[in-house]
Amino acid sequence: MITKFSYTPTIEDFTDYQKFRLKQAKILNIYYFIFAFMFAGAVYFAMTSKDFTYLISTSVLAVGFLVVYFYDRNIKLKRQAMKYQKIDDSYLAESEFVLNHNAIEINTVPKEGKPVVNSIYPFSVIVAIFETDKAFYLVFPGGEVRFVPKRDVSEENLKLVSDTLKKIPNYKFVK
Repeated sequence: MITKFSYTPTIEDFTDYQKFRLKQAKILNIYYFIFAFMFAGAVYFAMTSKDFTYLISTSVLAVGFLVVYFYDRNIKLKRQAMKYQKIDDSYLAESEFVLNHNAIEINTVPKEGKPVVNSIYPFSVIVAIFETDKAFYLVFPGGEVRFVPKRDVSEENLKLVSDTLKKIPNYKFVK
């Protein structure tokens, strides 16, 4: 065993992961490009035709875009996290992270009336490991993701975990 520590993910950690996932998918860049193109076109048509209806309709569209953007980035992600927590309350439960030389163990801390979930993931089955300033995101086959927030980890353990995970080919540090 290299290191062992306890951590408790929160709904904010879940939303941070979802925002990270959206950023990695680059889908928002496409939306920004489309919106900028449409806005530039509306300004051009408003200036050339001297009809400012294009500009007004695009401004209304911009406000609607911002409302949808805010909803998708904040409210929808928190609702999604609460939905996952209702389905599987071990997802955001206090857990124990054990790093071995060839595997990662994630075990929920025993609580009265709750099942204990013990998971062992050999390094060979880990699809991807992303390290950000806030957390480690461990991606496993079937789309399962475990996030380990750094705030619960001591500096010494954080260095051990980071150095060990960097040796795995699927590791990537992302700002």
